[in-house]
Amino acid sequence: MITKQSNSKMWKEQLGEAVAYAKRRGWTVEFRKNAESSVDAKHSLVLIQSNRTLRNQFYMLVHELGHVLMFSKRDYADNFLRLNGKYSLQSKVLLLEEELLAWREGENLAKKQGWKLDNHFEVLKSSMISSYCLWATHRKHPYKRFMRG
Repeated sequence: MITKQSNSKMWKEQLGEAVAYAKRRGWTVEFRKNAESSVDAKHSLVLIQSNRTLRNQFYMLVHELGHVLMFSKRDYADNFLRLNGKYSLQSKVLLLEEELLAWREGENLAKKQGWKLDNHFEVLKSSMISSYCLWATHRKHPYKRFMRG
């Protein structure tokens, strides 16, 4: 029987494994209260919002590791680094595509590593993707860094 305590232990263990995975790839993971979960490629830094549940922290890290994996692909710059801080409709669609791919890359990584994902992964992914869709069509985004255009 899975109890809340054993479930919490599982998320904590998987979170630790994901942090170790990032470290092996040369990335630092920092947990900060009220931070936007994000990737800073220039400094090889992944930020995760620490005031989320362990499960959500793990899932956000899985997603951000999807970005890390995408950065290492040869065609990443050609496909996604054309934004230059300008948010036209075309660049917003590119950003939406990048986010979708990062969720997929992260999910594939989790499967390869044997990390457990439950239905909440899909719920969180859908929620995050819908926020990008709203931003792309209404010129507003819940994250401050995307409020430029």
